[in-house]
Amino acid sequence: MASQPLGLHPSSDMPVDKPLGSIGTGFGGNPNMGGSSAFSSAAGAMGPFVPQPPSARTPSAPSPNTTMQPPQPPSGEIRKQAAQVPGMDATFSPEVEEEANDNFKRLYNRALTIDDVLDMLRQYKESPDTKQKDVFQCMLRNLFEEYKFFSSYPDKELQITGLLFGGLIEHNLVTYMYLGLALRYVLESLRKPSTHKLYQFGLNCLDRFKHRLKEYPQYCGHVASIPHFQEFPKNIADFVSFGKEGKEPPAEAFRQQASSSSAHASGPGAADLAGLVHAEHSMTGGGTSVSIQVPAPVSSSGAATASTAIATVLREGREGAGPSVANATNIDTLVIGMEGTGSDQLDSPPESIRDRISFLCNNLSRNNIKEKAKEFVDLLSNEYLAWAAQYLVMKRITIEQNYHDMYMQFLIHISIHKLTDMVLNETYRNIKVLLTSDKENAGFSDRSLLKNLGNWLGLMTLGQDRPILHRDLVLKDLILEAHRRGQQDLLFVVPFVTKVLDACQSSSVFGPPSPWLMANLGVLCELHALPDLKLNLKFAIEVLCKDLGIEMKEIPTYDLLNDKDRLIKEQLTTAKEKNVPPGEPGLVTQSARFTYNEVNTNGFQTMVHHIIATEENPLFNSCPQLKAAIRTAVSQAVTELMPPVVERSIKIAIATTEQIVRKDFALEADEQQMRLAAQSMVRNLTAGMVMITCREPLIVSITNHLKQALAQDINVRNYGLDKATIEAGCNLSAAENVEVACAFIQKTAVERVVSEMEKRIIDEIETRQQHRLAGRHYVNDTVRTYQMEHMPPAIRLKVTGTEANQMTVYDEFSRCLPGFLPSDGHTDFGQLMEKTAAEVDQHVRALSSSQMPSFTPFINLMTSLAALIRQVAPKHENTAAQMLLQKAVDGFLEGMPSIPRDRELVSHFRDSHLVVLHALQDPRAFGHQWTLKNTTRIWHEAREEIKYNVESVLILIRTHLIVARDLDTYVAKAIDAGSYSALVFATKYIHRVFNSESGETPMLAEGDVTQLAEALTGQLNPRHGADTSITQLSTHIRQALSCLPMHAHATAHGMEASSADDSVLPGNLAAAGEGLDKSAGASMSACAQAIATMEAQDPALHKQDDPVGMSDKLASSSNVQVEYLLTEWVRLHHQVGYSIKDLDRMHEAYLQRLRSSNMLKSDESITRFFRISTELCVELCYRNLQGDVGQGTLLSRAKCYHTMDAFVKLAIVFLKHSGEPNNVTARVSLLGKILQTVAYCLLKDHTQRMFEFHQLPYHRFFSMLLLELSMSGLLAEVLSFHVMQTFCSVFRRINPQTCPGFAYGWLELISHRVMLTKLLGATNQKGWPLFQQLLLDMMKFMAPFLRNAELPKSMQHLYKGLLRVLLVLLHDFPEFLCDYHFVFCDVVPPNCIQMRNLILSAFPRNMRLPDPFTPNLKVDQLTDISQQPRLLVNFAASLHPPALRNSLENFLKPTGHSSNFHAELLTYLQQTQSDDTSLRYNVPLLNAVVLYTGTQAVNSILSKNATVTTQMVANNAHMSIFQHLITNLDTEGRYLLLNSIGNQLRYPNCHTHYFSCVLLHLFVEASCEAVQEQITRVLLERLIVNRPHPWGLLITFIELIKNPMYSFWSHQFVHCAPEIEKLFESVARSCTQSKPAGREIVEGHD
Repeated sequence: MASQPLGLHPSSDMPVDKPLGSIGTGFGGNPNMGGSSAFSSAAGAMGPFVPQPPSARTPSAPSPNTTMQPPQPPSGEIRKQAAQVPGMDATFSPEVEEEANDNFKRLYNRALTIDDVLDMLRQYKESPDTKQKDVFQCMLRNLFEEYKFFSSYPDKELQITGLLFGGLIEHNLVTYMYLGLALRYVLESLRKPSTHKLYQFGLNCLDRFKHRLKEYPQYCGHVASIPHFQEFPKNIADFVSFGKEGKEPPAEAFRQQASSSSAHASGPGAADLAGLVHAEHSMTGGGTSVSIQVPAPVSSSGAATASTAIATVLREGREGAGPSVANATNIDTLVIGMEGTGSDQLDSPPESIRDRISFLCNNLSRNNIKEKAKEFVDLLSNEYLAWAAQYLVMKRITIEQNYHDMYMQFLIHISIHKLTDMVLNETYRNIKVLLTSDKENAGFSDRSLLKNLGNWLGLMTLGQDRPILHRDLVLKDLILEAHRRGQQDLLFVVPFVTKVLDACQSSSVFGPPSPWLMANLGVLCELHALPDLKLNLKFAIEVLCKDLGIEMKEIPTYDLLNDKDRLIKEQLTTAKEKNVPPGEPGLVTQSARFTYNEVNTNGFQTMVHHIIATEENPLFNSCPQLKAAIRTAVSQAVTELMPPVVERSIKIAIATTEQIVRKDFALEADEQQMRLAAQSMVRNLTAGMVMITCREPLIVSITNHLKQALAQDINVRNYGLDKATIEAGCNLSAAENVEVACAFIQKTAVERVVSEMEKRIIDEIETRQQHRLAGRHYVNDTVRTYQMEHMPPAIRLKVTGTEANQMTVYDEFSRCLPGFLPSDGHTDFGQLMEKTAAEVDQHVRALSSSQMPSFTPFINLMTSLAALIRQVAPKHENTAAQMLLQKAVDGFLEGMPSIPRDRELVSHFRDSHLVVLHALQDPRAFGHQWTLKNTTRIWHEAREEIKYNVESVLILIRTHLIVARDLDTYVAKAIDAGSYSALVFATKYIHRVFNSESGETPMLAEGDVTQLAEALTGQLNPRHGADTSITQLSTHIRQALSCLPMHAHATAHGMEASSADDSVLPGNLAAAGEGLDKSAGASMSACAQAIATMEAQDPALHKQDDPVGMSDKLASSSNVQVEYLLTEWVRLHHQVGYSIKDLDRMHEAYLQRLRSSNMLKSDESITRFFRISTELCVELCYRNLQGDVGQGTLLSRAKCYHTMDAFVKLAIVFLKHSGEPNNVTARVSLLGKILQTVAYCLLKDHTQRMFEFHQLPYHRFFSMLLLELSMSGLLAEVLSFHVMQTFCSVFRRINPQTCPGFAYGWLELISHRVMLTKLLGATNQKGWPLFQQLLLDMMKFMAPFLRNAELPKSMQHLYKGLLRVLLVLLHDFPEFLCDYHFVFCDVVPPNCIQMRNLILSAFPRNMRLPDPFTPNLKVDQLTDISQQPRLLVNFAASLHPPALRNSLENFLKPTGHSSNFHAELLTYLQQTQSDDTSLRYNVPLLNAVVLYTGTQAVNSILSKNATVTTQMVANNAHMSIFQHLITNLDTEGRYLLLNSIGNQLRYPNCHTHYFSCVLLHLFVEASCEAVQEQITRVLLERLIVNRPHPWGLLITFIELIKNPMYSFWSHQFVHCAPEIEKLFESVARSCTQSKPAGREIVEGHD
């Protein structure tokens, strides 16, 4: 865009393609048919913003009987032809567009049915009203233009669209070119592959207008020529095939004839049911809806015959028409239920009245109920009341639950008691139809209908204090009968009953504690207590009790469910019972042949011996040589299907399991429990998904491969097997062997999914591990709060962990995998595990009896181990056993080093873990090799601090649980990699095993430590001597090696080796030093200057008599003492179980210890103590972050937090207990000393480490200190401001310009919630200047980077963070941005448009912004437009030098004009004071001149009691300054000037009004078009970025483009390029809410 005449300058925050706002939203395209954003060209836009003029050429359109040519052009050609259709480029008024879009919204929201929309379109098409005709044309245009986006529609909405599209053709609503285009679109869709969405769309359309296909024989021929025509549903294919001959299928023709003759004989009855039978009352599931069409009647006699014929059509349509592309509509059950009841023989009113009633109901709202009720009464006579009742219930109430209250009020206002009774009777009739229907084959739609009718029944009866009579319905008996029948009936009955009873909450008769209500609730509560009741039914009962305000425990129950002898009223028909054996787990089918362990997944060849080729098979009976072919066929089928099936099943199972497990175990602290549940569930789901996904495809694939093999086998031809024999044999072989293939794929998927599942929840597991290692109980506060506030107790998660009843479902998952038989080894394994758990329990009881407090943590570990053993016992599975082994080994390795040296405790703890490991070695479990291999692996993966314990490792070796030579190889590699821990371990290990002084025979041979010995010898090599720690250890290494006879001589010889003294600078630091640029160098200089300033203020900071770093030997005993005291404090801080009073006493004792150690005797000693403590803590954090090999980032950070949090707490305790409690000054001074000390350490660290500097310890210290101060009460009102002032002072010392390495942490600290609330929420706004300075520091630091078009990635993150801070300020503290906008805009670079818009969009919270898009908005008449805004900045002080200010003031005086002033002003503006050579103008001075001149002008106008207008701003000294500058400045200067003026276009005030008038005046008085183009650019570039947009900016631009006096659209730069022209018109359309027709701009506001 930079090369375009408009001169748009792309910036880092100015995406020119971002929308100003979205006028319509949708899916893919726009199902609501809303308009599009003016700036967006996303899919779904309803058309171009500037439509092309209609083509002069009007091609002839096909008539219904015309033979059409095949629509062969590709999609692009079809769309070109679509553009030539008359009306496709038509424009409509906003009212028409809105009504058209609203109709589509109501259709997709199910407020209107498809028939309703078609009826409405027919009325609009034939209406004499021009507006209705326009709405018809607009809806057609929108629908056809959306075609290119249909492929991105969701299935349900695409289904509705297809039926509507086909209905247009069916009802002759499109003719001529529109008809031709519609048929082309359908044909194009049908040519898509069967997996494409448009293919389904085409089928829906074709199914809808199939009765008209006989009118288009040639078109049917083209449809039949589609390659995959044979895959079409049979009933559609029949219509196409017969349509080629101009006929309909015979059966359908007979039905049409019967229906037609009946209609001639019956009249209104048929028409009535034609309305009820129409297809699309509501859509359920993902399928489409059938459309059963009944021709309109032509006479009026014989209603009974008509209805019978229609019922016959329905029945025949179900039985004889073949499979349809659509499922049955959700009221088909109700329609079929009318047969033989008399409801299908009702007199219906004439079609015109039916249409008016349908239209009346479509437009019914709460505002017009009375008028519509009166109109309804006037339309219907008494003879049609039965029809009206049936219409309301079946076509409205059953499918429009959201409008039940409105229909209830509608009935009340109609006030015809007979009609109300008929509606109630019709409701009962439909309820009974649904209750007595076949529930096994019923879909979700029937249940939804029943629930809707239950809600309506409750409103009509209980809600109106009207009883439900026993003869009509007995709710209690209904529940009891459903319970006896089974879960399928309960799925229908329970939601229905709860909906009925829900109306009792508004009843004064049947509400609690009505005995009738309580009796029904009692049965529901009994049902709720059943363990196998589905969760959704339980939830429905709980919601009902909550709505009624009743606790379930308060409801009396009488055990009616178990009373089998109780006589009940039968209200459910006998349904076909499910043949599922009770208690059979999971999805185990009768065809399962294998246990899980019998299936070998090491290649399918391992399963070939399970393939069956029975002699009963006619193939093998005749030709036994063919048996080999079945093995090949099965193998090929597995190879072909396994990859896609496994991938899909794993993806679905993992996504489902992850969501459910994260929810169910959100408060579970035991990661093993969560992991075990996740693995059990994901394995079960994966096995089930694979089984149901691949079973049928496997049968087909095996059959096909076998047929292909037999077709090429010569034996088949020799034996003369006929085609039928081959077909039967192949089918039998596939059925016999599908289990082998399916089981193999299932187990392959199950084994893969476990590791994938582990990756998905690893973050949750690691978080819990960190809490456990830190000695803290894991609790997710957000989840806990939500559970306590929103979830009922029965299903509420507990912080104590997952309860046993909640684990039932996961236990069920793990009991048996779908598709596999239970393993025979389960019993033996379970008994073994139970015995092991009992042994662990014995050890627990032995320790518990001693009642030693120090034993408690180890007893807890042993108890959790026993619990896990019992969970694993029912599962003889590798995954569960791995988990148990992991816990046993980890517990053993963690506990042994830290266990107190108590012989009893050591013995019981050790044996309780070893017994588990030995149990897993048992052949009944997993055997010795499996346990040995996995124990060694777990030891390898363990953390260094627990695995390198000699005693633990020796026990594992002695009990044959670790392979010694594997350990030898692993530790040797770790030593070579530089692991100091491994080196120390190897030294102790060899010395312990081979030391002859112990008198023990070595348990290992020397060959078991060969690599260790070589690695240790290598450490004595001179080239390794530079490491001080190894040098210190060398004596011990030599002693260890001397225990090995073969190495004794070599060790003695090696003692003469000396270490080289080669201390070198680390390479990465040296490289970083070479890469420092000028900016970084300047930061280093500023950092050094800050350090020098702080040292001058507090000499104690730089007394370096104590070397820094824990790795060095501390030079003085006092430094050692500080380290010791700090270590003691960290240990003290993390102790748990003490009361607040005990902690206070401990803190006092610790401080007394510090005082007695002379650490706090003076200011200098305090500074020194906190400086050394800070350096020690920081050094420890660096070690954790950089030196922990093999540890995760989260664990390293947790260790850092462990140290820094304790240090912060020490500072808080020191502040609380030092000095007088009421001495505010002393506490603030002490806090300042601590903060200054930490800041000093930060600056020194930043200077010394440079690019290796890490901000984590310092950020953690400052952020936690803020939180602790807030929670401890030290931020009380008296202290709050002084404390915040101290923080701000310190933060300014370490600002990003001084310490760029701390920029991220610094930004987060200044935007900390405590900082924001205390500074910006302070009384009298005294904290605002402090925060303004902090925000300015960040903006000044970022400004040089933001001026570049491309930001480095690090700066992009920082920029996003700053934008988020500004968004918080805009939302919570907008007055702050309003008052300081001037200083912020001073430092924000011109290209940062988004950031500047955020600042300028702020407006006071007590102001209500007028809508800038309001037509004919009178800005000068707004209440707030005459008010002056508050500015907390002395902008006049920026007028430097003083001589300039004097000259400016004199010039603005009525008599003070100077001819030299303009030249003098230009000179000052071009004298920049910045070090940045790229800046040619003094931008702060220019901004100050503009604002000062504007404020003086406004004061002058207001002093005359006048208002700001375009005339008032012209022809005065103030305007002459702007005009001279805009004329004499170059392009850059003029751009900066216009930006400065634009910065004052904010919320409604007199400054905004004045500068808006200035811009418009400069535009109209501009001497050249370049000035006008640049003014436009400044406004436009602020509009085309993302919202928000300043109010003043919008009203200025709207005025510019709408007011004819500015002739905006006549300027050449508007039309310089097509894309620029389109951009302007898009912006105009968005800003004015309408598009300029023919580029003629409508009249705007003044």
